[in-house]
Amino acid sequence: MFKVYLFCFVLLFVGCIAKAQLKTPQQTLDSLLWANQNHPKEDSTKVAILKNIYRQYIRLKNTPKVEEYVFRTIVMAQKTNQKSYEAEAFFRLGLYNHSFTNYQKAEEYYLKAIEKYIALKDLDWVAGIYLNLGEMYYRIPDYAKALEVNQKAISIYLKIGNEIDLASCYTNVAGSIKT
Repeated sequence: MFKVYLFCFVLLFVGCIAKAQLKTPQQTLDSLLWANQNHPKEDSTKVAILKNIYRQYIRLKNTPKVEEYVFRTIVMAQKTNQKSYEAEAFFRLGLYNHSFTNYQKAEEYYLKAIEKYIALKDLDWVAGIYLNLGEMYYRIPDYAKALEVNQKAISIYLKIGNEIDLASCYTNVAGSIKT
């Protein structure tokens, strides 16, 4: 019986230690802000730190800071020729605005992300953003635009052979057909 109690005690003790080591979102953000402040070099590490900061602000739903750090990331990505970070930053800002039904801003940033991903020749991302735009236009509702961007996504997914996401496009198109 003593072994059972000892085993339970050890499990509880280990669980408490593990939980104590977990960081809250604010603690994670504070660590990232510290890392940013102490990494003055303009390089790919700085871009990655900035990206993680804006992603943490997204989790905290702090819109002014999300925008501030997304744009800092974009500027640093341009300086260091990290084009994929720039494209992703525009996409994340579009997605963030989309989630808060700020559709005009979401559309603006999605379109900028599409432009950047086209330049990178990353068609999977381009089609995925068209898929997001289709869902957004459906919610507005602007069924003609929803159908248009879903057809663009379908065309790309057929070209690259992405059948799973192609099915999502067909589902979106079927959902946007109104009688």
